[in-house]
Amino acid sequence: MAHKMGHERYPAGTAIIRQGDAGDKFYLIRRGSVDVVMDQGRPAERTVARMSEGDFFGERALLTNEPRNATVVARDDVETYTLDKRHFQEALEASASLKEQLLKAYFQRQ
Repeated sequence: MAHKMGHERYPAGTAIIRQGDAGDKFYLIRRGSVDVVMDQGRPAERTVARMSEGDFFGERALLTNEPRNATVVARDDVETYTLDKRHFQEALEASASLKEQLLKAYFQRQ
């Protein structure tokens, strides 16, 4: 799977993914940190999580085929490894343990 992953960089303040968008990639943070922000229909957005090196995001939309449920914003300069939707699905089919880990994370985040 590693040889199919891309490498992307985002400057501080950049929205890496946006709530409501279609899920097209899975992200693994290589360096830096991000805030996970949700608009829950209230006047202001709310930061619901902070993630850093080794954490991942973007799996929910890929697992459920629903729009992104949060916006992820780079707190500082961030580097990520990414896996597009097709390769993400292939990785899940090839590795039961990966699928199990991602589903566990998905249910813990609900």
